[in-house]
Amino acid sequence: MIVDTHLHVVDRTALDYPWLSGTADLNRDWHYSAYEREARRAGIVKTLHMEVDVAPQRIADETEYVAALAARPESLIAGAIAACRPEEEGFAKYLESVRENRLVKGFRRVLHVVPDDVSEHPLFRENLRRLGGTGLTFDLCVLARQLDKATELVDLAPDVTFILDHCGVPDIKGEALDPEALARLARTDLSALPTLPSDSRVGPCVGHVGKFICVGLNYRDHAEEQNKPLPQAPMLFSKATTCLQAPELPIEIAEDLTQVDAEG
Repeated sequence: MIVDTHLHVVDRTALDYPWLSGTADLNRDWHYSAYEREARRAGIVKTLHMEVDVAPQRIADETEYVAALAARPESLIAGAIAACRPEEEGFAKYLESVRENRLVKGFRRVLHVVPDDVSEHPLFRENLRRLGGTGLTFDLCVLARQLDKATELVDLAPDVTFILDHCGVPDIKGEALDPEALARLARTDLSALPTLPSDSRVGPCVGHVGKFICVGLNYRDHAEEQNKPLPQAPMLFSKATTCLQAPELPIEIAEDLTQVDAEG
């Protein structure tokens, strides 16, 4: 059974998305009907809608919009992560109203689009602690450079379940892996880093991967074990980005495969 925990639906005729005006490649509708068709083909049986950072005054409208999609016959939508503004005085009242909505499973506040001091404000942190005991989760959507801010929030609200979105958005295309950044990593005192519980799920350490280009029969022993001659030119093939796998997780193998090889 496959459950998609991060569905975004964009309907510009129904809701307002101010941030889309600055992202031309994404500035279009992404309708649920199109998603549902492809999801069923892929074997997805349930999905969780993730808020799409609508205009603040439309947050409640987005939840109602998703509820209408979830109410469709045989809808895949089983829950929703609603937008919120813990930095505002009205959060406590908003929380009480949302707790009555069984569709909402948690909240998210996108933090990489606001100054860092938003999550450092006492009101933000006080409101975040209000989630303790409610059964509602909080998604952390931060950049890699903000992971220390995210860790502070987790430590301050131990009774709240946090979900780190997008593996912390590692900046593998930018400065995160340049020589200076790698030198900083080399100087890191690993003993000072927080220890994850043994049952934590760790995601792949890279993101924003466009494609994989692989080289086949790239060493003599491999060609010999395949009983194939050495190629005169590189044998190139591609892999889907779904081949990325997190440490310690099982690798799913199709039932009709008769042989699987491991390389390392």
